[in-house]
Amino acid sequence: MVSDDASDPADALARLVAAIDEGRTPLDAGDLRAISGESARVEGIARERFGALDPAERFALVSELIDSMGEHAGLEFTAALRAAMMDEDLSVRSAAASALGSCETAGATDALLRTAASDEEDEGVRLEAVSALGEVALRVELGWAESEAAGGVLAALKGIAEDVREEPAVRASAIAGAAVAQAEWIGPLLDDAYGSDEPELRLGALRGMGRSADEAWLPLLEGAFGASDEDERIAAVAAAGEIGSEDAVPALVDLLSEPEAEIELVSAVALALGEIGGEEALERLAELRTHPEPEVRAAVAEAMDAARLLEEDPLD
Repeated sequence: MVSDDASDPADALARLVAAIDEGRTPLDAGDLRAISGESARVEGIARERFGALDPAERFALVSELIDSMGEHAGLEFTAALRAAMMDEDLSVRSAAASALGSCETAGATDALLRTAASDEEDEGVRLEAVSALGEVALRVELGWAESEAAGGVLAALKGIAEDVREEPAVRASAIAGAAVAQAEWIGPLLDDAYGSDEPELRLGALRGMGRSADEAWLPLLEGAFGASDEDERIAAVAAAGEIGSEDAVPALVDLLSEPEAEIELVSAVALALGEIGGEEALERLAELRTHPEPEVRAAVAEAMDAARLLEEDPLD
């Protein structure tokens, strides 16, 4: 039974917590709607309620809210997730930071900007916040972020990306996140990061090249297909797939002929071919359907679905 949309948020949250404790899912849609949004009252109620729960219960509640956002169109829990960002438990804060990137509200973006800029926050939580800001940056670039505090997002990512005092993982995430922007400083930023001796920065640069969707990076990416570091090779393959140019297919296919290619690399190539699509990509994927490794076969099935979808709707 679905409860009334006008449920009091305090009562709704109490019922949701009870349902999670008792393993009753999916959660009531009416109660979820009652706590959806960025109301200051809901945020206050959520903070009070979180204080009565133990860390495992708080994490379970945040996890269920995150799952519910994916299951119910139009639901977003900015207020509850902002409350979770004040939690003493790192896993709760990290989960909330990651989920706030999906909330298209000014309140969510403000919370992420504060966390990303905090010198006192845990590095792992900051990493999640910076990564989430990368998703906000993508919406800014696509013109989908009118309601968000979009103006400071790219500036924040640029500042973190260029700050040599930052931890490499945090800088790398900022580099990748900012790369969606059509700005003159993006190219030099990616070049400098890829030329670094720091592996994390190199990986961040490769991810950024993919997110930029700029075919001009393909020669560099194809060169990275032969890198000695396996993580770098996989990141380059994934970036080529994200760019989506059929020009990358021959170089990707060449990787499949390596006699001792790692399972992870073959799977990454399959997924990249699926993102690119086209006749040659589908032919090569069909040849991989009988690969002896289950992980590869699963990646091929996913890739073929993606490639066929592109044939039906090239703008998908």
